[in-house]
Order: sequence, then structure tokens, then C-alpha cells
Amino acid sequence: MPEFKIQLTDDEFRTIHHLASKRRTKPNAVIQQALATEKLLADNMGPDDELLIKKPSGQMQKVIFATPTS
Repeated sequence: MPEFKIQLTDDEFRTIHHLASKRRTKPNAVIQQALATEKLLADNMGPDDELLIKKPSGQMQKVIFATPTS
């Protein structure tokens, strides 16, 4: 399997480890899941589409993606 090195901020590093602990998995799996989620969104969302989350209560929550800056 190929390797890929990235540099993370301390906060990003802690977040990955926090999510891994919460999900009872390894930090590597958290990154793989994040990539799979990003691919799903990229493959299914257009620039003007909206992503909504429906809570069990029926309440809807809109997800807004920030435009990356250079």
C-alpha cells in the first residue's frame, strides 16, 4: 500500500485521535473515512446544491461548506 505524508496542525492531530477514540478505530481509518465521505460529496454535489441533515426529531440542519482560500 502506498504511503502519503501530510503535515497537520496540533489541533488537527488531536481531532483525528479524538475521532478515532470515539469511533473505537485507528487514526488511519478516520482519515480513510474522511476521504470516502469527501469523494461521495464530490461525486454527488454540484456547486449550487445544498446538503441537509435530518435529525431524528425531524429538524433539518443545513451544512454550508466554506470556499477554500489560497
